[in-house]
Amino acid sequence: MLVYEEPNAYDVIQKDVEAKFHEAIGKSREQIETICVVGAWHGNEIATFLNNYPNATIYAFEAHPENYAVLNSRYGQTPRVKLFNSVVSDHEGTVDFFELDMCGSGSIKKFQGDKFGHHAKIKETLSLSCTTLTQVLGDIEIDLLWVDVQGAELEVLQGVDTKRCRSMFLEIHTHDFIEAWDEEPYEGQCYKEDLEAHLTSHKIHSIGLDNENGNGQGNSFWVRTPRVLMLQPGSFGDILICAPIAKWYADEGYDVYWPIREKFAELLARFSYVTPIIIDEEVLDPNWLRSDIIKCLRVWETGDYNYVLNLADRGPHPMAQLPNENFEQAKYRLSNVPFETKHSLSWTRDRDAEWKVYDKYVGDTLGYAFVHDSASSGEVVDLPEIDLPIVRCVEGHNILDWYLVITLAQEIYVTESSIWCFCDGILEDTTDKRYLLPRSDMGDDTTVADHWSREYMGDRS
Repeated sequence: MLVYEEPNAYDVIQKDVEAKFHEAIGKSREQIETICVVGAWHGNEIATFLNNYPNATIYAFEAHPENYAVLNSRYGQTPRVKLFNSVVSDHEGTVDFFELDMCGSGSIKKFQGDKFGHHAKIKETLSLSCTTLTQVLGDIEIDLLWVDVQGAELEVLQGVDTKRCRSMFLEIHTHDFIEAWDEEPYEGQCYKEDLEAHLTSHKIHSIGLDNENGNGQGNSFWVRTPRVLMLQPGSFGDILICAPIAKWYADEGYDVYWPIREKFAELLARFSYVTPIIIDEEVLDPNWLRSDIIKCLRVWETGDYNYVLNLADRGPHPMAQLPNENFEQAKYRLSNVPFETKHSLSWTRDRDAEWKVYDKYVGDTLGYAFVHDSASSGEVVDLPEIDLPIVRCVEGHNILDWYLVITLAQEIYVTESSIWCFCDGILEDTTDKRYLLPRSDMGDDTTVADHWSREYMGDRS
């Protein structure tokens, strides 16, 4: 977060946002379409917006009739400016508006600074109509939401889908003040921490306070967390291979969205860094995975994402896999994520479920080998001679709940499958006696198993 240090930092940040907020949301000046100003007063910033953003429509709201008259005289005939004489809040109806004898400082929050020595006082109380941004603007995507409403910022934000706001310029109030009247000048006003709690989809990009007067007030610029879409709808193994990619992007500050079918929802629910998007069961291709990928592409076409990671290798399009490159390596290369990241699978553990699996299949057995010798194709592979008691993986449990059984095994024998993908994702937690078993239907397109013994793979080792 950038903190402006100038004495008049609140003014410096305003000029910066007016001039170049488009850069923070990854758009050119010409691509800015919608700017919304709440608490426009006389519209001083509107002239700058009109000049800097030639294709933008500006929606400006001003509550007080006298201020609105000035605003209308300046911009009422400007085609790209839409004016509204209304309070903006979290509901429709009427609301008391407290106008001060200090111009431009009225609010639906009652001013009380004069009780503690501030020179300003309420000069009139008006009953004004109020509306919400959603009611007026509908589902319009807002490039910049500009709010200056003297402590009532939260009410404005509660009346709009903030996920549709790419960025916000908000008046902000902190507890870092000098004079007693600045502790809570407006009764029930919101503070920086209230905005942070509400704006979970945004982060503070920069902040500039009135450092000269030390009143704890100023302006803040917020940018919507960048969104990344993962195109890898299944199957279980592919999801486990790609989950560390999702975690990597989440750690970098992205919101990660992942379209999948309902059958995979239980698995993705354990990845707290992912927001699943459930796709329907419509059959668009005889190959179920290709059908799902087509539906994922629709999510891409109809959504708003900063980045799309198209990792699907069985879609209606060829995957960008390079010669001598494994399909796993291609996924990580396309994601720009280090390949070794795939060994750092992370999820929310269900320890009760893990112990139930352990007690059911291991019990009092000491020194066992964990075995998964059946592939999704139905093939059961031949096992080498194993001296230890065998604990087989069986269906009916969340893959992730085999963690305890796998990590406490003295030896691991698995064929290339979703279980193998899970074992490879938790590599550092397992024994170093790990053996990969062959599958006849895999051909030469094997997984990367640099940390596994391939002595039983035959010609494919």
